[in-house]
This record gives sequence, C-alpha cells and structure tokens, in this order.
Amino acid sequence: MKRNIAFILLLTQMYFLMGMGRVPLVSDQKCALCGREVHHDMFANLTFKNGESEPACCLQCAITYEKQTGKKAEYITVTDYYSHETVDSQKAFFVIRSNISPCCNKEILRIPNGNALMLKYDRCLPSIIAFENKDNATKFMTEHGGTLETIQDIRSSD
Repeated sequence: MKRNIAFILLLTQMYFLMGMGRVPLVSDQKCALCGREVHHDMFANLTFKNGESEPACCLQCAITYEKQTGKKAEYITVTDYYSHETVDSQKAFFVIRSNISPCCNKEILRIPNGNALMLKYDRCLPSIIAFENKDNATKFMTEHGGTLETIQDIRSSD
C-alpha cells in the first residue's frame, strides 16, 4: 500500500515538473536562409506568385531571403508571438530590436586556445517579433524595449 502511494506521488511530481517548462514546437522544416529548425512561435512563410512557398525561422530571415535571392514574396505570413496564430504580415505589428531574440544562436564559441568568444553576429538579428494587435506589441515593448514598425517600414529600411 505504501509503495503504491509513493509511486502515485512520484508520477504526480513527474507530470507537474514536465508541465513547468515550455518546450518550443519545432517542425521538420528548415529555414530557407539560415537552415535552422523552424519554431512555431517565430515562423514566417513566403509565398510567391507561382504558388511556391519557402519557410523561414523568422521574419528577419524571410526579408533577407528576398534581398539575397531577388525573389519578392507576394504574401508573407508570420506567427503572433503570444497566441502562436498565423497572421498576414500586412496586418501585423512588429517589435524590432527588443532584448528578446528567440531565434538566435545563444552559444558561446570556443577558439583553439580555450578562450570564449561571444557571438556578435547572427542572421536573425535584429529580432523582429510579430503581434496580431498593437496593444500586445506595445505591452511587449514596455517590458522588452524595441521599436514598433509595420512590414512596409521593415521592407523599406535598407
């Protein structure tokens, strides 16, 4: 009897601990530009006139892909950072240069002599985080900094 109760308590604790951390939902798709796994909370998708599409790990990679390939997407969808819903980029609000960069490489690089180097460049920087509504974008900026922009602002910034 005591063993059964201990076993049930152990299982309950395991389920509780498993629910504490948020594991990002990763698809089997790779970003068309940087080759990283596509996470559902930052996903962007470029759709071209011919109906073909290319996945991107984030809007920054989607925009860079357009610039580097010369292929202008007719339609780009992005993922709302809070709800994880797909949003038309023309209707979305974007926070640029916040202190959150969920798509970026966070590893410390080691050179042969053993010294550690901080990564200062990443294709996904500066981060561009999408929101379906302006209130959520503004709330996010209050907590994490950054500037509010539209897709037109982002595309014309170069």
